[in-house]
Amino acid sequence: MKKLALLLFVCTISFAGFSQVQRKIVKDTMVKIPADGKLTKKQRMSEAGLSGSQMQKMMELKKANKAAKDAIKNDPTLTPEQKEAKTRALKQDYKKQVDAVITPDEKARLKEMKKNQDKQKQ
Repeated sequence: MKKLALLLFVCTISFAGFSQVQRKIVKDTMVKIPADGKLTKKQRMSEAGLSGSQMQKMMELKKANKAAKDAIKNDPTLTPEQKEAKTRALKQDYKKQVDAVITPDEKARLKEMKKNQDKQKQ
C-alpha cells in the first residue's frame, strides 16, 4: 500500500513538473516555451530559422550596439542634440548590419513573432 502511494505521489509530481513547459518542434529542433508563453530572443531567432552563426553574429552586433549606445549616453562632452543625432546614426548603422546578416524573410518572421508576443502581454 505504501509503495502504491509513493508511486502515485512520484507520478503526480513528475506530471506537474512536465506540464510547466510546452515543447514545440520547429525545423528538427525542440524549442521550450515557458508556461507564460514568452520566448527569449535566442529562441525567437531559432524558431525564425536563423543558423547558429547568424544567431552568434546577431548577439555580437547587439552587444556592440549597446556598448556604443551607452558610450554616447554617458559622454558628458556631447549636447543632448548631438547625443540624439549620434544615437540615430548608430541605429541606422545597426539596421544595415542586421540586414547584412539575416534575410528579409527571416527579419519579417522575427518581427511577426515579436508582435505576437507583445499582443500576448496585453
